[in-house]
Amino acid sequence: YSEVINFPEWMSYGKIRAGWGNVGGALPDAYALALTYTAPDGQTDSQGQPILGVNGETVPNKYLKPYNVSTIEFGFENTFFNNRVSTDLTFYRKKTTNDISDADISQASGYRTTKINVGEIQNQGIEFAVNVKAIKTPNFSWNVGYNFAYNQSEVLKLSDKINTKTLERDRNSNASVVLEKGQPFGIIKAYDYLRDENGKILLSSDGKFMRGDLIVAGQGVAPTSMGLSNDFTYKNLTLSVFVDAKFGGDIYSATNQMATRYGLSDITLEGREGGIAVTGKDPAGGAVNGQVSAYDYWRSYSDVTSNFVYNADFVKLRAVSLSYNFPKSYLAHSPFQSISLAFSAHNLWTIYSNTPNIDPESNYSNSNAQGLERASMPLTRNYGVTLNVKF
Repeated sequence: YSEVINFPEWMSYGKIRAGWGNVGGALPDAYALALTYTAPDGQTDSQGQPILGVNGETVPNKYLKPYNVSTIEFGFENTFFNNRVSTDLTFYRKKTTNDISDADISQASGYRTTKINVGEIQNQGIEFAVNVKAIKTPNFSWNVGYNFAYNQSEVLKLSDKINTKTLERDRNSNASVVLEKGQPFGIIKAYDYLRDENGKILLSSDGKFMRGDLIVAGQGVAPTSMGLSNDFTYKNLTLSVFVDAKFGGDIYSATNQMATRYGLSDITLEGREGGIAVTGKDPAGGAVNGQVSAYDYWRSYSDVTSNFVYNADFVKLRAVSLSYNFPKSYLAHSPFQSISLAFSAHNLWTIYSNTPNIDPESNYSNSNAQGLERASMPLTRNYGVTLNVKF
């Protein structure tokens, strides 16, 4: 639109864009709708009779439909001050219909799961990026880039018969990541305290906590993410630093739950000498006052697994690299057009995190069910050297 509207001199370029798309898809596996067979352990016959068994634990669903994704977006691209500052702003809405997912079925059928269509899931949000050439001289330059994204998801419908679908479950079934109508994608459900009708915590007659109902304890997918990059160049030497962050997500930590249950967490130091004083009421309305041993107190505390759903916000120094481009004058009498040498490092420092003892990006499985963690390894720092030669 900068070609049809007269803007001030400080505005270099302006563009409005809009788009709409509609795509469909199906399962990536061939013959996913057909029941296939296999020979057990390579044995194809017994006493002259063929032996075959059902291949896998998922029963095919011949009524499965292709999924459909409909997307609409519009945005603005602008540059200012002779292209020293550029911005990109995008608004979008994406609706997925008949998404394909596994559903648990009775194991008495001989199978564990089947494929189903799961209604409608909507994502809408905003993405913003700005790049600034902060300093530019013949020998030195400094470029800054910042990006921000916010996505609001909602499960609009699962199916006519179900309103909740489990994506992933902790090994001990203490927490799970589920799809639930009216909730964001991938909420975390865990067990609350047993409470009375007024919401007050009830104790057993001997003063221990008791497990109550499953509650929505968090959101596994962080809705907000952002990143900040800085590139400094002096002659042929370039230093790049990248920081990223996510906010609004949560994570259930089975590591902390088990550490508390078995007395390995530092919070269980309380009460080891003399016990812990408790006061309250039991389910019958009787008064509970007394001392509970640290063993009984913390084991019953660990049964309330919502205590171990943590805010998974983080800010990390994600990557640093230092590169050097050899001057062309050094290569004038060589067969090389260019040579560059770079040293890079990743996952150097967690600047900010709210999750004790674990990395906030830990995950229990490789599925799209984010928000569960169990006995995860610490994040690994990576270092590398790259030599790039062009002939």
